[in-house]
Amino acid sequence: MTINANLIRRCIIVVVLVHGFGAWTFGQVHTTAGTYRVVLDAGHGGRDPGAVWRGVHEKDINLDVVRRIGRHLQDKLSAVQITYTRLDDRYIGLRERSQLANSHQAHLFVSVHCNNFPRKPHRRGMEVYVLGVDQMDAQHEIVQRENREFSMKDEAMADDEEFYILSTAVVQHNLERSLDLASCIVRSCAALRGEGHPRVLQAGFIVLYRTTVPAVLIELGYLSNEADFAILNSETGREALAEKIAEGIVYYLQKNVATIPLTHSDASSSRQAVE
Repeated sequence: MTINANLIRRCIIVVVLVHGFGAWTFGQVHTTAGTYRVVLDAGHGGRDPGAVWRGVHEKDINLDVVRRIGRHLQDKLSAVQITYTRLDDRYIGLRERSQLANSHQAHLFVSVHCNNFPRKPHRRGMEVYVLGVDQMDAQHEIVQRENREFSMKDEAMADDEEFYILSTAVVQHNLERSLDLASCIVRSCAALRGEGHPRVLQAGFIVLYRTTVPAVLIELGYLSNEADFAILNSETGREALAEKIAEGIVYYLQKNVATIPLTHSDASSSRQAVE
């Protein structure tokens, strides 16, 4: 990739601004009475049903679980601001979802989805994805391929060099926090899965590529797997998943923002859930 001198100068400015923005954002956490801004994203919606299996639409599962996560966070944290990308069955563009997190200066972004792989029905378990800088060259193409089934033509990934370098700088800045968030969620949910042990992975999802805050994308499980489908298609299963995901988020916040007070759960309860 050829980059001219003017582009290099602009990118240097971008990197400085990115690191400055990060310092300002996280510095403000300790001066807002413990308030932490969380954006919860229910994947798909409206004309985009996501995966469909036995008449069950992924978009409906995503929305139900996100609502439940939000309720658990509000129960566990006395000063949390939750923004939802959608609270009903509507279509929202992938860029709009990430832009919402960016414009709200959110401290973390969690996007909820379900997997589906009919050709390999034995595949199961939760997967929590982050976007890593070391794989950006590969991810630049993977994003287009992996997101083709649920992204619209007018949402094709921008191919300009400046955005590519900006994204790399932002992801690098937030990678450690994103990995920490993913690990907290995975450890919290581990007790819910037998052989389908949850794990942290990297992939080029557009909502992660364009989000300038610590972000993860959760694949709750595989609709095409009998065991996972039984969990995802039941209220008790979705409630258990939502509660454990919320506990993982709370533990992440406790580790990174010690000033956040708890309400109905004390500090040890969420800590024990992930240790």
